[in-house]
Formats: sequence, structure tokens, C-alpha cells
Amino acid sequence: MRPPKCLTTAFELGATSVSSRRVTGSECERHVKGYTGARYKKFASYDEAKKFVENEHETETIPSKRLKVANGQSSQANLLLTTSSDEENSVHSDHSPHMITFYHDATCPRRVMVYTDGSCKGALDDRHAGYGVYWGPSHPWNVSERLEGEQTNNRAEIEAVICAIKQAHASGITHLGIVTDSKFTQNCATEWGKRWARNSWKLANGEDAKLKEPVKRLLELIAESGIEITWHHVRGHKGVHGNEEADCLANIGADKPLPKK
Repeated sequence: MRPPKCLTTAFELGATSVSSRRVTGSECERHVKGYTGARYKKFASYDEAKKFVENEHETETIPSKRLKVANGQSSQANLLLTTSSDEENSVHSDHSPHMITFYHDATCPRRVMVYTDGSCKGALDDRHAGYGVYWGPSHPWNVSERLEGEQTNNRAEIEAVICAIKQAHASGITHLGIVTDSKFTQNCATEWGKRWARNSWKLANGEDAKLKEPVKRLLELIAESGIEITWHHVRGHKGVHGNEEADCLANIGADKPLPKK
């Protein structure tokens, strides 16, 4: 798996201009740690960073077996991260008096990246599930919540994605990259859920789809939001910074008490 590149580029969400910012080496290192052959580089300007990415694309040949892109889905191997923030060159709106930093896919600057994860722990008769949404370091949108209803890991994973899409939609984000270690959730959103819906929420064996309620909410939200979503799968607990942070938030959420009704 090719590592993502961490670039010192910046995109102000909702602005027409592009600016640059300084990113420390340690900040970049967090995003490439755990990948064989990982490397990160410092740039003095956005143009230099962009040229570096373009040259990489022109000179590198990627075997198809190492880069799986289908049905709007892509792997972490194809993920180039940038960050968005610049106090001097940014455009502030009346509704957003404070600068908010986002991760972006460098191959599609409009695409804001978010990490989601779910957690479920405890004995079978005393399960505690929670979900986490990670937008970036100390980001005001980061979420750590206890799951309501049946306490299962798959439901928590799905709820994390639902939460992230709701946040993005409410803020006018039109292109969203969701990074998750749950292939199950990704498949529910892109393949299985649609098939279950066509079959009156029945599985191939004729049984009812147990996760009809959350999957139905997820599919309806994706359709209603109009957000162009790409899915990026990573292996959990392998040192991918954003995934580790989302996992931590999910575990904290699982330890919270159930919301009062």
C-alpha cells in the first residue's frame, strides 16, 4: 500500500482563493507513520506542493492490483492529504468568526476528509457502544458519543458515518471523503443496503436485514444531502493517525452513560 503524502497546502472552505501555511514535520509524520516507504516534504508555497504532486503522478506507475478504485470507492493508497487554514489569507464569514482547519484530498481539493469509527466493549449482557468522528486536531466538530439503542459495533460504525455526513451537509460541504476501518459500513452504503432495499429489506437467505433502521437512515441521508462521497478503507490499529484518533473518540463515547430520553 502506497503511503499518503502530507503537503503544506491550504484551502479555505467556501473561499475562492488558495493559500499556504506552515505545517511542522511532526504533524506531517503523523499522517504517514506506519506505511512502508512513507515520506513527507516541506514546501515554501502551494504552487511548489502542487507541482510536486503533479510530477509524482506523471512519473510513478501504480500497478492496478495496488490501487483499487471502483464504484466511487478508493483505498488509503490513493489518499493525498492537505490541510486548510491560514490566518492571514483566509476569508471569514459572519457565521464563522473562527478559523477551522480541515483535511483535504490533494487530488481533489474540494473534498474534505473525515475519519469515523465505532466501538463496542463489555460483557455480552452489558455492552457499551460509542462512536467517534475525527476532523482534525482539536477540531470543534470532533464527536465522541454513546450509541443509543442496541449496543453493537456495526451500529456504532454506521452511526459515526451518519453523524459526519450530517455535519458536512449542515455546513455546506459538497464533496466528502470518509475514511473508515469498517468494510461492513462501506459495503452497506455502496452495495448491500441498496440491494436489501430492492428486496424489501430481506437478505439473500430470506431473513430480515437486522440493520434495516440505521442502514435505511444512512442511504436516505446520502441521497438527501446530495454530497459526493468517496470511501477510503484503512486497516484499524495500524498507526494511521486519523483512524487512531477516531477510535479513541469512539472508545470515550462508549464509556459515557446512555443519553436520557
